[in-house]
Amino acid sequence: MHRLTFSRRAAPPICRDLPAVGPLRDGRYRVRFPDRTSREADGAAEAVAMLLDGLPDDAVPLL
Repeated sequence: MHRLTFSRRAAPPICRDLPAVGPLRDGRYRVRFPDRTSREADGAAEAVAMLLDGLPDDAVPLL
């Protein structure tokens, strides 16, 4: 996985107000949150769980 991001738009530019996850060199992952904090995860499943948990309730696509 290179980077997993979510966006409120289906076409670029992507929104930067939702969490994103990317790999670290040691095989772990860093989850970055819109408030500029981040957390590290030992595996992809843990990273995606953190990312999903960090999504706001209104994280739905805009039509």
